[in-house]
Parts: sequence; structure tokens; C-alpha cells
Amino acid sequence: MMRFVVISLLFLYWGWLCLTSQMMVMYDSIDYLRSGELMAQGGLEAYVRQGPAREPIYPFLIAAANLVADKFSFSLLDVLRLLQMGLLALSLFLFRRLLRHCHIPDGISWCLVLYMGLSPAIVNSALSIYSEIAVLPLVLFAVLVYRRAFYSGLDRAVICWAVAAGIISTALVLVKAASEFSVPFFMFMCIFVCRGVGWRRFIPLLVAAIVFFAGVNAYKSYNLALNGNYVVTNRASWALFGSTKRRTEPMTLRSWGAGVLFMGGRGVCERFFTPDECVYWSFETSDALSGVEIERLSGLNLPPREVAWSFLSGSLGMVLRAPFQYVFFSVVEGMKMFFWETTQLGFVEYPPVLKALFSSGLFGDGLRAFIFIVSLAGFIFFVLRLARGRGVPDAALISFIFFISVAVAYVPFLILTRYALPTAPLLLLLTGLMFVRKEVLSKESERV
Repeated sequence: MMRFVVISLLFLYWGWLCLTSQMMVMYDSIDYLRSGELMAQGGLEAYVRQGPAREPIYPFLIAAANLVADKFSFSLLDVLRLLQMGLLALSLFLFRRLLRHCHIPDGISWCLVLYMGLSPAIVNSALSIYSEIAVLPLVLFAVLVYRRAFYSGLDRAVICWAVAAGIISTALVLVKAASEFSVPFFMFMCIFVCRGVGWRRFIPLLVAAIVFFAGVNAYKSYNLALNGNYVVTNRASWALFGSTKRRTEPMTLRSWGAGVLFMGGRGVCERFFTPDECVYWSFETSDALSGVEIERLSGLNLPPREVAWSFLSGSLGMVLRAPFQYVFFSVVEGMKMFFWETTQLGFVEYPPVLKALFSSGLFGDGLRAFIFIVSLAGFIFFVLRLARGRGVPDAALISFIFFISVAVAYVPFLILTRYALPTAPLLLLLTGLMFVRKEVLSKESERV
């Protein structure tokens, strides 16, 4: 009965939004649409040749929507909206399966599914022209597949699951390049938690790693052949430089305070500090600092690899000059992963009644604060359970490691609310574990 009610409510809400909301084409979404159109007309080769460009999977989805829209004379944005709502529905299906593997009671499980399907931030990702909606099901699928690969006996089926894990991990990189750092870190962490005896515990991990590195390097080689850059994208080095410089510049006490409060968002910061003090901690400042260095290096006519090395060496030098300050603000940056909920993500024109609700400070700020608290509480609960040596479900352990890996990958750069969304279901899962009876966890879980 509860399943029927939850599914009915979600489809009614999504249907209403599809009929009454509009995707807003601005900023990065303009580039995504252009990239999708280029791929639809010239294929992957044309897209890569003009690069290094954005990760190819989300432009591929837009290209597919372009072809469907042209064939049936539909609006591109309408087709894209339906496609992305389908990805959201798939994500909820995978999330429900993950919750079942963690032995979370049906009542709590369906409440979590309902919230995920109603979440202003997550639903916004399905209604806006940004790539996070393509990452969401991949993250959940990756956790499920890695669980099967690591926590089953060593046979042919497990090797197949390990190959699938490597393919999905490669897909994650091709939709979000930060996964090029998070996936290897995840695999490294799994070395210490995979169940098994002796060398057998490493076989699935080794197979997944081989497939992953082969896939990523194949795409990088394709870039090298067509545009001369052995990269997935070329944004990492200068993004790292800008974020590092922003964290290590000399600061006043008020600058430190603004940096801490900006963790909760610009609106929270500006209640206590001036707009200029707060904007320093935004992506605009990081991009501006990087832009100055890009302009300087462009005048030197250096090859791409030397430019990237200049950014990396410069970043390392700044960290060594102010290590405590850098570490402190890196921890603050990491805390933004728990501030994933928001009613102000933007890039969608909602119907008036929903726009008024989302614009309400009481509702928006209250929801954001509440979800931050419960997400952090679920995370701390899980850490304490691990620290005490108590059992945890294997799916929850994989989810926890995956969340940590994504956070570690993004912290050196910049964490926007949008970047944290694909791991939001993993935090919801950890929150749900707080409501599972201890004896159930101890009986049905693996001890670590």
C-alpha cells in the first residue's frame, strides 16, 4: 500500500512539474546544448576534435534528445526534460534496492524514497540542463555493482560484476572528470575492507581497476589523437590553482569568519558579513584568480603539459607556504557535501505557487538546515559504529567509502551544491541506518 502511495505521489508531482516548469538556458547550459548539437551533427569525433571539451556523456544525452526531437518534431527541451525525469525515476529504483540491501525497514525506506523524489535540489537537477542528473544513477549503480563484485565468492559471475564495475567507473569519469580522482581513491580504500582470504580478495578489485584505467586512458588517447591533449578535460589544473590561491592568501579575522559561514551558502554568510567579504569564497573569485594566471601563461606560448605543470607546481608552493590555513579551509570545503539540499539551485522556472514556497526564507533555510543536521548525524552515527567495531551492512560500507572518495576528490577544487547532489542518496541511506535496530545490523552485516 505504501509503495503505491509513494509512487503515485511522485508521478503526480513530476507530471505537474513537467507541465508547469521551464528549463532556463543560461551559463553552462548554453555550452551543454551547443555541445549536444555538435555531437548530434558530427558524432563523437567532431566533438572531441574541437576539444578538449566537457565530459562527453551528458552532451551525448542531449544529442540523443536532439535526434528524437528532430525526428518527431518535438521541442528539444521537452524531450530532454522527459529523458532526465526518466533518469530520476531510475535513480529512485536503484536507491530503493540499495536501501533493501541495508535492511532498512520498509516504512523508513519508502519515506526516504519519497523524500528523494520530492527533494527540491534533486528534482531541480532533473529539470535543469546540467550533468548531475546523469551522475546520480551511475553513483547508485556503481555502489550496487561494487557490492556484488566485492562481497560474493570468486567465480565467473563475480569477474563479470568486476568488469561491469570498471565500465561504470569509466562512465563516471566521462560525465564528471573529478571521478578520475575519486574512483582510484575508492579502490584504494576498498583494499582494506573487501572480504576474502589472501590474494582472492584483490581479484575483483584488480579486474575493475584494469577496465577502469584502460577505459579512461583510451578516451584520453582519443583526445590526444584529435586535439593534442592527453586529458579528459583541461579544467582541473587551473581550477585547482584558483581554489588553492583563494584559501592561502593573507586574511583578516573577518575573512576567516566569512569563509566558515560561506559553508552554509552565500545567503547565510551575508547575514553577518558584507557581500564583498562573502563573494571572496565563491567560485567567481576562484575563476578570477585562475584567469589572471591563465592570461599570464598564455603569453609564454607554453605547450599544454607545461601549462598544466605550472598550475600544479604553483598550487603546491602555495600550500607549503600556508599549510594550516589550507587544511582548515579544505575541511570547511568538505563540510559543504552535507549542505546538498537547497530550494535556490536555480536554472528552472517553477509555477508561481512553488516559486513562492521555494523563495520563502523560513521554508528554504529551515529545510536546508534540517537536512544538513540529519545528513551529518547519519554520517557521524555510521563512523561511530565503525569505530566501535560493530557490524554494518556491506552496501552501507561501500556507500560510505564512495561518499568519502567523492568528497576527497572535490575538496582540493571547489564544492558547489550541485556537485554534492549525486552523493545525496548515500547520505540519506546513512541517515536511514539510524532507525535500524542494532540487532538487525549485527546479525545481517559484515564486521569490519
